[in-house]
Amino acid sequence: GHGAAFQQLRRRTQHLRRTLPTIPRQVRKARLTEAMERLVQVFEATGKKDETARWRKELEAQAGKLVGPVHEVGQRLELRGQLDQQIPTLIYQVKLAAGKAYIIDLVSPDQKALEPYLVLTDAAGNKLAEDDDSGGNLNARIVFRAKQAGTFRVQATSCNDGAGAFTLSVREESRQPNEDKK
Repeated sequence: GHGAAFQQLRRRTQHLRRTLPTIPRQVRKARLTEAMERLVQVFEATGKKDETARWRKELEAQAGKLVGPVHEVGQRLELRGQLDQQIPTLIYQVKLAAGKAYIIDLVSPDQKALEPYLVLTDAAGNKLAEDDDSGGNLNARIVFRAKQAGTFRVQATSCNDGAGAFTLSVREESRQPNEDKK
């Protein structure tokens, strides 16, 4: 029954709380988000509206705020945003085509204020890739090839709980024609 599932969740959450300080921050965040998503699902399934709403709000603060429509990449998609303590993570939805490689960049003009951290998930929230400094100068870059076409979620966040402006860009990896194969 629900009781047992509840106890199990409770125990897992308590165990998480104890082990949290020893886990790297980003991993910690992901685990906590997962636990919260479970709680939302359980409360929703049992028809507890108030609890569902409360945890959904917590989840948004923890996991980020979904913004805007589903974007097409086209030649190049460029989005600007702002992070702060209230909204530490913004989530954008992007349509990617199957078999194409995409370069996703998260650039901050001032990395001391905001050190970019990128997470790419599928529509269900399963993590596909993450990065904090492949873009040079502490900027974040993910190169990702979509196996299936679909809507993916790009999380723009920071490693340092930073506040500040950022630019998020998504473009197809251009294939340089091979000149030397004559």
